[in-house]
Amino acid sequence: MTQPLLEISGLDAGYGQTQVLRGVSLKIPDLARVGLFGPNGHGKTTLLRAISGLLRPWSGQITFSGTRVDQLRPGNIVERGIVHVPQGNTLFPKLTVGETLSLGSYARRARANAKNNLDLVLTLFPRLAERRGQLCGTLSGGERQMLSIGLGVLTSPRLLILDEPTLGLAPRIKDELCDAIRRLSEQDMPLIVVEQDVEFLTGLADRLFMMEHGSIVLEVPPGGRLNHEEIMALYFGQQAETGEGRTLPRSPAPVSELGESHVGGNDGS
Repeated sequence: MTQPLLEISGLDAGYGQTQVLRGVSLKIPDLARVGLFGPNGHGKTTLLRAISGLLRPWSGQITFSGTRVDQLRPGNIVERGIVHVPQGNTLFPKLTVGETLSLGSYARRARANAKNNLDLVLTLFPRLAERRGQLCGTLSGGERQMLSIGLGVLTSPRLLILDEPTLGLAPRIKDELCDAIRRLSEQDMPLIVVEQDVEFLTGLADRLFMMEHGSIVLEVPPGGRLNHEEIMALYFGQQAETGEGRTLPRSPAPVSELGESHVGGNDGS
């Protein structure tokens, strides 16, 4: 059997005394494009933080390319090739776009491919080339998100994780960013993308996972499909019979994730 790129087994995690993740298990093969969706505040961002080392799990384990990584520091995880582009504005506002791009290949594993990666980023996001001398703090929300994703690409990731990359963007900018992410997925770069726009995910990802109350409650494997009616049933707690004979579960009433709201603002997931 082929070894998965990423394997998560029985993962529990949270903040303080508040448990958020409850026995999360999943396997992601190499070159997979994974979409992760679910109601707000149900653990998606917490899972990404655990994968990238920003949050130490309580129990369970995370294995990347056969090596356990859940006890490593975030910098060591980046060097192994897991790169997490979080929600929100995490750029240095007083650096220019050009200065910020120059930091993207800091990781040792990225230096040999720095020029090719920069060419790819500027092809995906030509606006960044136009704004190289502009301060990051003066960019629009969409431009900041383009730059954040570009930084992720510059690190030569073996797995790129994007947390709600289109959150809060105007429709035109969202469409532009979605198109760039689709083109990025064609570069044989494994992806995990968290998005509320499930219809975008169904066109991007070759497998989907739904999270609810800190657990994986649904997996849509390669070749599987969710239509609009099924998505509405999952989000709003109705039961629906799918075209494949599956009955979608009724969603329990949502619960508040106090821990997620205490770290870096709302979970936003």
